[in-house]
Amino acid sequence: PLLNIVYVATPHSFHHSHTLLCLRAGKAVLCEKPFALNKQQVEEMIAVARQNNVFLMEAMWTPFLPHIKFVKDIIDSERYGKVKSLSADFGFQTPFDAEG
Repeated sequence: PLLNIVYVATPHSFHHSHTLLCLRAGKAVLCEKPFALNKQQVEEMIAVARQNNVFLMEAMWTPFLPHIKFVKDIIDSERYGKVKSLSADFGFQTPFDAEG
């Protein structure tokens, strides 16, 4: 096929309808966050993906970063014992730009 996967990055209010269009056309979808506006939309998107046997995923890139795999490997190894809970934040510091 000429087109294998669609990245849906339209305004949030269109994620549900645009994703369904692609899934019903048999195209895999990587949908930007937020995946949908409510639980019902998400459930419908998943159901349509299953009905059409096509890949559907929220465009959450953090699980694919190398340091996430590194931490997961440490946790899975139980090197420091069994993890019972984890709290983490993602952030970064950028220089102040008065023009921006």
